[in-house]
Amino acid sequence: MAMTAFCAIMLTLRFNMPLSLVGLSMALVAFGGVMNLPVLKYWPAGWGMRAHFMASGLCAALGYGLVGLSPYLPLTLVGLFLAGLGSTAMHNNLQTFGSQLLPEARGTGFSTFATTFFLAQSAGSLVQAFVLDHVGIMWVFLWPLPLIIALSLWFPRLMRK
Repeated sequence: MAMTAFCAIMLTLRFNMPLSLVGLSMALVAFGGVMNLPVLKYWPAGWGMRAHFMASGLCAALGYGLVGLSPYLPLTLVGLFLAGLGSTAMHNNLQTFGSQLLPEARGTGFSTFATTFFLAQSAGSLVQAFVLDHVGIMWVFLWPLPLIIALSLWFPRLMRK
């Protein structure tokens, strides 16, 4: 999600952190992403991929909401971890779903997903830079939340059981 690119700016602006600590704090996003597999190990098998996608999206929304709203550094750091955990899990589900749309042309499905994903990241960063310049850093994290929540609730309906 394009919001992750702005986390470092937010940490610098809100908490006046030196860049070395900003880099260390941003590792929490990556650590959240890595923790996706151990967390998935304990996911109830009967709930399936649809429920996992919903939970992942809501986790990402909660994480980015904490990053956007929290005036406290420890809570913001928890938000970075949750954002990484949730957005990586969403990405994995979307990628799996995209590669299953055309089983006979899996490579085409995967390359279409990758192209769309990276174009959306670029466009999202452009939009977020505009938001940052005109309404402030907090809104970089808050305005997309309804979209993430809506995607989390709507997209699983497209998935096969």
